[in-house]
Amino acid sequence: MDHLIQYSSDTSDEEEEQFDCHIVESSHKRKEEGNQQNKSEDLITKDHQELINTLVPYSQNYSQHKMKKVGGYLYIPWRPQLVTISQINRMALKTIKQMPYLRENMKFKSTNVLSTIGYHMSASNNFLIDASKIDNFRNDIRSCIRDIELDERLLGFNVQEAFAQQKLHSLFFDDSQVPSPAKYINLKFENRFKLYFSDRTSKLFIGSEIDSKHYNSDSLTHTMKESLETIIKHYDEDYKPRENLELHVSFQVGDHLTRDINNLREEGKFDKVEKLMKETPVLLDDIIVNVNELVLLIDNEESEVFKFSI
Repeated sequence: MDHLIQYSSDTSDEEEEQFDCHIVESSHKRKEEGNQQNKSEDLITKDHQELINTLVPYSQNYSQHKMKKVGGYLYIPWRPQLVTISQINRMALKTIKQMPYLRENMKFKSTNVLSTIGYHMSASNNFLIDASKIDNFRNDIRSCIRDIELDERLLGFNVQEAFAQQKLHSLFFDDSQVPSPAKYINLKFENRFKLYFSDRTSKLFIGSEIDSKHYNSDSLTHTMKESLETIIKHYDEDYKPRENLELHVSFQVGDHLTRDINNLREEGKFDKVEKLMKETPVLLDDIIVNVNELVLLIDNEESEVFKFSI
């Protein structure tokens, strides 16, 4: 939900090199209307100025590389077809209209439009690791994904994708050459929307959790996320694990028209809304959430895609 913050590296004051400049004192005598006035100027010699220009950038560059940390974020992308996106948005907006406080005080937009990575499930919070350890980190994540045991009942094809692929292929090749469709982990949503809050951005999100009872989905999600959290903690000692290990997808993001959402939340303004939303059923369980990969972002750029062993 809350994805990657752009991090900058920290530079320690103790590591910055300091240079002492020799000051050359020069006096110039002038006669003005019969009176002599002595004036001294502090000048940095040309040689020392060139020395500073050469060494200071090197010192800064060395410090940045030595202390360089990069921001990371892990997520599972979900790429539904447009008809599914439209179906979800209609249900979400209908639910918002049933909530007077949200309808009158909030402005919502689809996360699929605003987010650069589209619909997704966060698999971690943001973290910082040494740039020099990125390769080791990738290897550990790759091993983690490879070793996850999947319930066979969760595996299958994306029916819509497979049909479109077969239809397109038939236009250019005969039926004997139709390739096998890609396999996916097929998850389902709970039949209700839920509110999610971002302390960092002061925004409110409306989404739905993955149904943990669907073919032991909770075993998959908890095992995966706990393993990922352990790896991240090894590389980032200050990492704050996610409080909620449940996977979810956010569909709508809202801003309050006049006030800070986090302050309103502390005042209990959303308590009734949260209760009402939990009690309002929506038909989401007919939507199949097809996923087959985990993506690593480094400094807001896609670094690597890890495929699940399906």
